[in-house]
Amino acid sequence: NVLVGGFFVISGYVAAYTSTKLGERAADEKKLAKPELFFWQKVMGYYPLHFTVLSFFTPMFVQVEQWFKTPLKTTLFRAFLSFSMLQAWFPKEAEIWNQPTWFLSALTFSNLTMPAVLPAVAGLSKDGLRKLFYALTGVSL
Repeated sequence: NVLVGGFFVISGYVAAYTSTKLGERAADEKKLAKPELFFWQKVMGYYPLHFTVLSFFTPMFVQVEQWFKTPLKTTLFRAFLSFSMLQAWFPKEAEIWNQPTWFLSALTFSNLTMPAVLPAVAGLSKDGLRKLFYALTGVSL
């Protein structure tokens, strides 16, 4: 998961870089003007493939759940979390079925919050960014 985490950081950097004005401390209002459009454009870049692959492998995941005598209610809950990309919201279930897809779940949340958070972060100085980094690192521990 360290490599997936690194990819998550790089993806966040690229998403923020492409949504800010070059050479300025400001978000690109044009790209963030319609948050729902921003969100769906980002998510639809990866969700169709996620859905296709998950649909193909779901019978195998369900079979494994049955072998381990997992209750049907739990299996259905895990299927819902996987298809809706909400598994990262539930730490115990974050790595169900296909472990690296927690990244897609976390990325979806980031895409949801980016239009609201990016304008404030884009306006921070280097010192402000450093303080934010330390604060977020402290919260994550």
